[in-house]
Amino acid sequence: MLLSTDTITFRNQASDLINNIFEDVDFHNFWKNHLISEEHFDFFNKTLDMTLKSLSQAKYIDFDAHTTSNCCHGIATLTRSLILSIFELDLSKIRNLQPLTLENINEIFQEIPYQILALMGLYILAFVGKVDPRKGRRTCPTKLKEYSSVGTKFSKKIVRKFQKLFSNGVALGYLKFFEECDAKMDISSLPLSLWGKYIQKNFLRTDFKNIYYAPCLYSMQIILAFLITSRAKVVIINDLMTSDRKTHKGRYLRILQGDGANGFKLISSKELSLIEPVEKYEPVIVFGGCACSDSLHLDLLSKEMDKWLFQFSKLILACDVHYPEFPKVLDDPSFDSSRIPPKESILKNIIQESKKIPGTSSSSPSFFFLTHVYPTSLGEILEEKEGKKVLPLSSIFSSEMIFS
Repeated sequence: MLLSTDTITFRNQASDLINNIFEDVDFHNFWKNHLISEEHFDFFNKTLDMTLKSLSQAKYIDFDAHTTSNCCHGIATLTRSLILSIFELDLSKIRNLQPLTLENINEIFQEIPYQILALMGLYILAFVGKVDPRKGRRTCPTKLKEYSSVGTKFSKKIVRKFQKLFSNGVALGYLKFFEECDAKMDISSLPLSLWGKYIQKNFLRTDFKNIYYAPCLYSMQIILAFLITSRAKVVIINDLMTSDRKTHKGRYLRILQGDGANGFKLISSKELSLIEPVEKYEPVIVFGGCACSDSLHLDLLSKEMDKWLFQFSKLILACDVHYPEFPKVLDDPSFDSSRIPPKESILKNIIQESKKIPGTSSSSPSFFFLTHVYPTSLGEILEEKEGKKVLPLSSIFSSEMIFS
């Protein structure tokens, strides 16, 4: 893949960041320890092929992994960094490798970068995800049988192991994202250092399986600061639905880019028309949400949404103050999912003021309620703008999310 100027600037930084986040993870050994039978190797080869196909076609939504925590913003940003770190890799050389077997595993593994092995894990977690209209995203490990002959026990085990690996990588990795930014930069009218205080390890929580969880409200502001600093492209989508949430009335979509220091700027239609074909491979982060109203029309919603584009982090904060900071963990009733009460009065005030912004909660989603953050490519976004409907509709789940 070739790179745009902006992407070249941050490719090496993405590589360093990924190396730091996964400094204690050996993905080659991880896979080796799970490949025992012929069925396992067949599963690996098919997963590798589908992962490379999604990368070569810039279908990055195929890596929208479901873990056991409310960290979709962290997973999406991690995925973006992984893809950037291998942007000039010749994928065809990997696709032309001999199928992996017990006999050639050491030889073939030398030709597969660990980032590809990590992306295979994200592909698996995205593949086994399904959506329950009432309760949100769920994991169905046996879906792996749709393209392989692995058993139920193996499916559950590898999904569980990857979920823990990426949940912990992201929860502990927020500090790495924070360190890439200027702690004095302003985010949602406060110094980043104030938000950063609450993603330190002493504020993370663990369940009985030793899976780490970071508070959503604070970690989201860290991710937004990182996306600004790294000049990332982000997309805001607001699907306008009827109040009964059964009819789609239209889609608001805008493409923004971090300015490197202060916030996000709108990418104009003229700028989009000048995008080179190779730039369509650039990974972007989608902030998808919805508005539910029978009387509101898309034109009016668009005008109101446009007013918030230069206060994007504040709009996301207005949604997050209504969202659980920690999930309820089904198999750990003793897990503490209560909010972290900030000690700083200025932070308390910002949170309280954000709660006053109307239409941003699941109980009253009349303006914009953030439902999911996920990775995709600039090419897919441009197709969406052309009306090809390649991205899913945003759906409202219960604000009391339960993860399983």
